[in-house]
Amino acid sequence: MGHTVPQGFAMATIAKWRRGQIAEEYLFMRQLAEGEADLQAGVDPALTISSPDDTRLRVAAGVEPGWTATVRGADLGERTVTFAKREDGEIVEQFVFAEV
Repeated sequence: MGHTVPQGFAMATIAKWRRGQIAEEYLFMRQLAEGEADLQAGVDPALTISSPDDTRLRVAAGVEPGWTATVRGADLGERTVTFAKREDGEIVEQFVFAEV
């Protein structure tokens, strides 16, 4: 999972890897504004990924522990992803993106 914000543009990507190659990828091109409703919030998660506390991953790829990405929605163009960072069980940072 990744999140980037170059010069004010925000996007996120979730990719499934098989045998060292991307087999499936989801692009989320619009970050929801603070307070904007996530229309998929009540939908059961289609995919949930959590980052482990792994020093090797942190050094090799910048993967920080405590993050979870939850993809909701099944139809192309209607999915959303929520990235949430938890510390001691509480969400301390959160970003929500939508497919466009």
